Amino acid sequence: RGAAGARISTDNFVHIAAERGGTVSFEHTDITNEGADGSNPAGKIVADGRHSLVDIQHSSVGNDGVISAKEGGTVEFRHDKVKNERDGLIIAKGEHSDVSFDRSRVENSGEITAEQRGHVTFDHSRIVNKRHGEIEADGRGSLGKFETDYVDNFGRVTAAWGGSILLDHSW
Repeated sequence: RGAAGARISTDNFVHIAAERGGTVSFEHTDITNEGADGSNPAGKIVADGRHSLVDIQHSSVGNDGVISAKEGGTVEFRHDKVKNERDGLIIAKGEHSDVSFDRSRVENSGEITAEQRGHVTFDHSRIVNKRHGEIEADGRGSLGKFETDYVDNFGRVTAAWGGSILLDHSW
């Protein structure tokens, strides 16, 4: 945990996980979640299982790997700057799995997905979905929700196979 003005840097080439109700927190941190490189797999930051939480606050995140909430886990970005690179994946997969962006700036060139009843929510955030960026709700019960956001879309925002995209007071 960093303090305002004294930031911590984290370069992730491995697997950081909150499991079985555990919590991983980053505050005032510069996070680089690395992509796959040759024989090295992509870095992963995961909230796996009911009540598991990855909490990222007042931080800068560069994602070229995988950030996921699955099987009821939650990933929360609060007051962050998130840059999801072209090979980056941010995903909420499975019932009661949530990824939320609250008062954050999100620049997406990769994929941000809700699938298998997962939810991705943007609240009071600024989203720039770049040319290769995709924000998707895939599968029945999956939801991508924009609440009071500003969205610049040069990529794709899609709902497929019974998923839903909701724009509420967003432009």
